[in-house]
Amino acid sequence: MNLDKVDMKIIELLRNNSRESIQKIAEQVNLSRSAVDKRIQSLIQENVITGFTISTCFDQRLSPSDDIHSYLLIKSGSVDCKQIFKHLKSAGYDFQFESIYGEFDCLIRVNSTRLPLLYEIKKFIIDIGGIESIHILPVLDIKHE
Repeated sequence: MNLDKVDMKIIELLRNNSRESIQKIAEQVNLSRSAVDKRIQSLIQENVITGFTISTCFDQRLSPSDDIHSYLLIKSGSVDCKQIFKHLKSAGYDFQFESIYGEFDCLIRVNSTRLPLLYEIKKFIIDIGGIESIHILPVLDIKHE
């Protein structure tokens, strides 16, 4: 499925508030309520949107100085790392991407340890096809000396 700027904006709005009314989303993307509803249904059918969740106080950082993040290690198989980077960039995820040498081909730093988001990104990458493996490594603690 090719996502356009309106689809990306709808996803962003739902990511910020999954309980937002379709009417309010429609107003923000300058479309009719029915057009937005059709787009959301299409995003669900194409497995771009795989669920609607709530946020809790446990999802928030404890303080602005916390450096909470995770890594995804990817064996790209038949896919070039540049393709993975472009695919992720098109979805608007907050990440840092590096092509590396060794057992893995790509290293992605995601500024979150929220497992639903990490699994969403993993699925998004797998959907490219040709990916050999992806390992998710949430950082649990950072020692500052």
